[in-house]
Amino acid sequence: MIKRRVAVLILAIVSSTLLVGCNNLSREHPDRIVNVDPSIGYLDGKFRICRENCPKRTEKVLDDADYAVMQAPPVSIQQSEPPITLPVSIAIPANEHADIFIVQFEFGKSIPTSNGYKTIALLTKAAKQTAVAIELIGETDDIGTQKYNDKLASRRMNFVVRWLKSHGVNARISVEAKGGCCHPAPYDTTETALQEKRRVQAKVQQTIEKGGRTRK
Repeated sequence: MIKRRVAVLILAIVSSTLLVGCNNLSREHPDRIVNVDPSIGYLDGKFRICRENCPKRTEKVLDDADYAVMQAPPVSIQQSEPPITLPVSIAIPANEHADIFIVQFEFGKSIPTSNGYKTIALLTKAAKQTAVAIELIGETDDIGTQKYNDKLASRRMNFVVRWLKSHGVNARISVEAKGGCCHPAPYDTTETALQEKRRVQAKVQQTIEKGGRTRK
C-alpha cells in the first residue's frame, strides 16, 4: 500500500513539472508553439485529414466551346439573321413533287428566329394541304462539343415535329438529327455562315394526280 502511494505521488510530481515546463516554453518561445488546424487534403486518390501543405485535387478543365454554347446570352439577330428561305422544288419521280423549307433557329437554342417562325408557318400550310410525307433534319453550327450539338439538333427537330402535329398535320414524318463540331475558339456567333447552319431542313413530299394537280 505504501509503495503504491509513493508511486502515485512521484507520478503527480513529474506531471506537474512537465506542465510547468510547457507553460514556460509557451511564454518564452511563443514562436515554437504553432496551432495548426486540421484540413482536408487529396492524398493517394482519396480526401483525408492533414495539417500542413495539404495537397488539393486538380480542378476540372472546362471545355470553353461547350461553356460558350451553354452560357452565352441570346444573340439579337433581327437585323442580321438570314432571310426567309422560300421553298425549293426538287426533282423526284414523275408522279411526285417535293418542296424544301429551311427553318432557322436562335444560337444555342431550340427556338426559331423571327424569320424561322415565318418559314414554319409556310411549311405548316403546305404540309396541311398537300403533304403525304415529311422529312425533317435538325442541324447546328459547329460551335461546341459533338455531344451538346447532337442533343441541340434533336431538340430543334422535335420542336418542328410538335409544331406540325399541334397544327393538324397528319402526314407521315421521318426525322434525323446532325450536330456540328468543333469550331475552335474564338468565334463570332453572328457570322452568317454559322447562322445558316442553325436550322431544320424540311422536305415536304406530295403526290401529283393526273392532270398535274397535287393531291389534297
